[in-house]
Amino acid sequence: MLRIKVDDKNQQLELDLLQQRVNEIIQQADQKNRQNIQSQSDQVSEEWTSLVSDLEKRRDTLTGLAQMWEVFEGRWQNFESLLSSVSEKAKHLDYVVRSKEHLVQTNKSLKELQSEAEGIRSFQEEVKKLSSTILTYLQESSPPSANALSTKLDQLDETYERLLTDLKVKRENIEEDLKEIEKVLRDIKNYKTSLTNLKQEVEKFYVFDANIEKTQEDLTQLQTKVNSEIEDTKDFSSNIIKKYTNLQSLVPSDVAQELNQLELLAESISNAMEEKDREFKKARTTRTDFNNDVDEIQSWIKDAELQIQDRSIEPQILHDNLQRIQSDFSSTNDRLDKLTRNGRLIIQKTRDNEEKEITQSTINALTEQLSQLKSLLDERKQQVGETLDAWQRFLTLYQAVMQWVAEKKVFLKDQLYLSTLIEAKQKLHEYSNAAKSCKSATKNLSDMAKELENIGDITSVGDLPQKMEEAEEAKAEVEATILKRNGLLQETSEEWEQCEKKIKDVKGWIEKTKTALDSPQNKKKPLRDQHGLREKMLADIHIQKTKISLSVEKLQVHFRSGIESDSKVTESAEDLLVELDELKEVIKTQSSELEMAISQVDNYQQEVQQLRQQIVQVEQQLRTTMAPNYLPHDRDQAIRDQQVQKERVRTLQRKLSVRNERMKHIMQRGTPDKEPLGT
Repeated sequence: MLRIKVDDKNQQLELDLLQQRVNEIIQQADQKNRQNIQSQSDQVSEEWTSLVSDLEKRRDTLTGLAQMWEVFEGRWQNFESLLSSVSEKAKHLDYVVRSKEHLVQTNKSLKELQSEAEGIRSFQEEVKKLSSTILTYLQESSPPSANALSTKLDQLDETYERLLTDLKVKRENIEEDLKEIEKVLRDIKNYKTSLTNLKQEVEKFYVFDANIEKTQEDLTQLQTKVNSEIEDTKDFSSNIIKKYTNLQSLVPSDVAQELNQLELLAESISNAMEEKDREFKKARTTRTDFNNDVDEIQSWIKDAELQIQDRSIEPQILHDNLQRIQSDFSSTNDRLDKLTRNGRLIIQKTRDNEEKEITQSTINALTEQLSQLKSLLDERKQQVGETLDAWQRFLTLYQAVMQWVAEKKVFLKDQLYLSTLIEAKQKLHEYSNAAKSCKSATKNLSDMAKELENIGDITSVGDLPQKMEEAEEAKAEVEATILKRNGLLQETSEEWEQCEKKIKDVKGWIEKTKTALDSPQNKKKPLRDQHGLREKMLADIHIQKTKISLSVEKLQVHFRSGIESDSKVTESAEDLLVELDELKEVIKTQSSELEMAISQVDNYQQEVQQLRQQIVQVEQQLRTTMAPNYLPHDRDQAIRDQQVQKERVRTLQRKLSVRNERMKHIMQRGTPDKEPLGT
C-alpha cells in the first residue's frame, strides 16, 4: 500500500502535467478538436478519481487489518515467549535424586511452573481469538498462507498442552522419589539405633573377670552377634547404593552421608569389639606375665647375690660378673616396671580384694629386694673398681718401664761411632737425656711397689710380683749401661773439645806466622832480625807439634775405651802436623837463604871497604899525576897517566856501586844472589 501511495503521487504529477498540456492544446485547437480533447481529458480525470477513491478504501481496510495483525503478532510472540520461558525453566530443573532437600525444592519448583503454565492459558485463548479474523482474510486472499498460519497455531497449542502434561508427570515422579528417599532415611535411622545399642553393649562388656573361660565364651557370643549385625548393615547399605546407582548412577548425598555414618558406626563397633578382644587378651596376658616376672626376678636376685659375695675369684673376673649384673639390672628393672604396671592393672581391674593385697605386697617386696641388691652391688663395685684401678695403674707403670727399657735397648744398640765433635756433643746430649729418664723409670718402679701393696690388701696379686721383678732387673741393666756410656762420652767430649781448641789455636798460629813472614814490616827488618825470627819460629813449631800430638793421643785413649771413630777424627790433626812440617821446611829454607844472604852481604861489605880504600889510593895517585910538577917536560905522558888513574877510579866506583846495589837487593829480597860477584 505504501508503494501504491508513492506511485499515486507520481501519477498525480503526470496527470497534472497532462492536464497542463491539454489546456495548452485546447487553446490552440479548433472547436471540434477542442471538444474532443476536452472529452478525452475529462474521461481520464474521471477514471483517475475513481481509481484513487477505490485505492483509498482498500488502504483503510488493509490498515485496520494490519493493526489487528500487529496485535495478533504481539500476543502470539508474548505467548510463545511465556511458553518458552516455562519450558526452559522445566528443562533446567535437576530431576536427579540428589537429596531429600533437593527433591523438596524441585517439587516446589515444579508446582510453581505448573501454576505459571496454567496462568498463560488466557494468552492462548486471546491468540486464538485474534487469529480467526486474520485466517478469514487469508483464506480469501491467500489460502496457502491461511493453512500455514493455522498449522503453526495448532503446533503452538500442542506444545502448550504437552508442556502441561510433562510438568504433571515430572511432579508425580518427584513426589514418588521423595516418598522413597524418606523411607530409606527412616530405615537407616533404625539401623543406626540398633547399632548404637549394640555398641553400648560391647563397650560395657567386662573382660577382666577372674573366670577367664566364661568371659571368653561370652565374648565369643557377643562377637557373633556383632558380626551378624554388621553384615546385615553392609547388605542394606549395598542394596541402597546399588539401587540408586542403577537408577541414576548417583547416590543421594544425604543418603550417602547417612550410609557413611552407618558404616562408620559399624566400623566403630567392629573396632570396639576388637578393642574388647585385645583387652581380654591383655587381661589374660597381664596375669600370666605378672606371675612369670615374679619367678624370674626372684631367681635373678638370688643368683646375683651369690655372685656379688663371691671372694674366691680374681678382681677382673669379679668385675666382669658385676658388670654383667649391672647390665642385667636395666632389664631386671624393666621387668620390675612391667611387673609393677601389670600388678597395678590387676589391682585396678580386679574385684577380688585379697588378690589386690597379695599383688601389692609382692610388688613391694621385690622392689625392696632390688634396692638392697643395688646398694650391695654399688659398694662391691667401688671396692673392685679401686682394685682394678690399682691393677691397671700397676700394668700401665709396668708397660711404661718395659717400654722405656725397650726404647733404651734400641737406643743402646747404636754403637758410639763418632766422626766430629758435634756428633760427640749430640750423643752426649742424647745420653744425658737418657740418664735423666732413668729417674722417671725409678719413680715408676716405686709406684708399682705401692700399687702392688694396695692390690695385695684386697685381692690376689696374680703374676704381678714376677712382672715387678722383671721390670727392676731390666731397668737396672739398662741404667748401668747408659750411665757408663754417658760418663765416657762426657770425658771424650771434653777432651775432644780441648783437642779441637788446640787445633784451632795452632791453625791460628800458623796463619799468624805465615802472615808475619809475608808482611812488608818483616821484610823491612834487618836480615839478622829476620833470621832470628825464623829461628824462634822453628822452636815454636816444635812446641805446637808436641801440643797437637799429646792432645790427639789423649783422645785416642778414649776411642780405644769403647767409642768408635773414623780417620776423620785424626786427619785434621795429621793434616795440621803436615802443615807444620811444611811450614818448618819453608822457614828452614828461608833461614838458610837468610844465612847465605847475610854471608854475601858481609863479603860485599868487605869488598866495598877494600874498594873504598883502593879508590882513596887511586884518587891520591890521580892528584899526584895532576900536580904541575909531575913530568913537567913530558905533558903527554902526564896526561896519559891522569887518564889511566881516572879510568881506574871510575872502574872502582862502578864495582862499588854494583856491590852496594847488590847488598840493597839482598836485604830487600832476603835471599842471596844466585850468582855472586867475583872479586
